[in-house]
Amino acid sequence: MHGRAGGQHHYPRPHPGRDFRLTLLLLLEHATLRFEMTDTRLERLPRDPAAGATPSDALSGRGLLLVAEYTERWGCEVRDAYTKTVWAEVLWSA
Repeated sequence: MHGRAGGQHHYPRPHPGRDFRLTLLLLLEHATLRFEMTDTRLERLPRDPAAGATPSDALSGRGLLLVAEYTERWGCEVRDAYTKTVWAEVLWSA
């Protein structure tokens, strides 16, 4: 799910202690599947892709373009002094 979670890449390796949690919630009453990624990188809040184009030579910054395109809605919440949660929701049909 996360752009740096696996595979080969040319990004710097994450720092030790930079844990993350992935949560998947099926909200039956709203027919919605919610993805939540929580991490300890409060200094790196996501930038709205509609705010401007990512420079063509940038190594990151395009993931939320895909999220915005394929989900109903997404956002970011700072829930405490140590973590942020980026979430996205898609409609679920049985």
